[in-house]
Amino acid sequence: MIMDLSPSEEDLLASMKGKTCCNIRWRPERASGQEETGFEEAWDTFYRLLEGTAERNGFVVRRSRE
Repeated sequence: MIMDLSPSEEDLLASMKGKTCCNIRWRPERASGQEETGFEEAWDTFYRLLEGTAERNGFVVRRSRE
């Protein structure tokens, strides 16, 4: 999917389906009460999830960030 990001934020949101627009606007605000994680912690969490997905679906994952 290619999306033109030159329109204003309001115009972009207005062009989306209601549910998509709502998720973009409100989900980050609801989650803002959570402690922000650092990049390394987020990377480790992502990689653990990726490994589980790879194991279930039978593909290989190589970790290049070390």
